[in-house]
Amino acid sequence: MMNRLMRKNKNEPEKDMSAAFIGSENTRGTTDPPPSFAVFQQQSSTQHVLPGSSFQAYPIQPHHTPVPLRTLRTRYTSWKCTGFQVSEGNESMPLYDVKIKWFSKPTMAFKSGDGVTTIGTANFHALSSKIDITIGDDKSTITSQGLLSCQYHFPSSAGAGSALTWRARKSASEFLCMDEAGIQIARYKYSSSGNGGGTIEIFGERATSGRGLDELVISGVALRHAVMIAATSAAAAGGAGA
Repeated sequence: MMNRLMRKNKNEPEKDMSAAFIGSENTRGTTDPPPSFAVFQQQSSTQHVLPGSSFQAYPIQPHHTPVPLRTLRTRYTSWKCTGFQVSEGNESMPLYDVKIKWFSKPTMAFKSGDGVTTIGTANFHALSSKIDITIGDDKSTITSQGLLSCQYHFPSSAGAGSALTWRARKSASEFLCMDEAGIQIARYKYSSSGNGGGTIEIFGERATSGRGLDELVISGVALRHAVMIAATSAAAAGGAGA
């Protein structure tokens, strides 16, 4: 009896169980894969709605780990630190070409990659940590939050009256740029040796191009150059006292 049942089952065609796992077009349909976090971050910052659903998404919060929307590379182009370059991928075609003067103003002149158009300037003060920056016709001043503070504040000309703050991290050679809500919109990591190469990571969507990008690059590079000046002065003072 058992043998007859086994032979009968072998003769029956096998059932296709794939539908139980895959589903039919009528029941589940076909959907695109979910977007990457970087794409979702950009979509949610403007739409605040999760793609493909009716659930509302909250804007990026200070405790979120941001994903850079753009990454720029920086370096001094002269061992005398009279030139600086900001590029993206191809160093032969920089986005910003910076001319640096030590004993006259403007201290730093930020020009377009071809060196023709002046985008902005940065001027240092001999007896103060203030840095005056210009972007087109807009002028602002970077000021430190106290004598021993590692925070540098300036009004944003691209943020409709908002303010930005660069925070220096003592444990690493980097600055973090935060908006008034405490949300990180940029990070500048640099090397203190060699040509001072580094990267500027842009997180805030409003600062990926145009005036917003200009003020982040100009303010960030100006602060990075101020750090170099301070380090050079400290080394010279140490050598003189030895």
